[in-house]
Amino acid sequence: MQERNLIEYGRKQGPTADQLFEKKGSWEYVVFGSVKSSRAMDALLGLD
Repeated sequence: MQERNLIEYGRKQGPTADQLFEKKGSWEYVVFGSVKSSRAMDALLGLD
């Protein structure tokens, strides 16, 4: 994940809030995206 983040966002920790705002277009979409679940991510983190 860190390698992907580095390629996509230029930092291994992931996107900054400003990068997410630029990508999503509004703070509302940033917030909605932060609480959306992902089966793939749940499986990778052992939450599935």
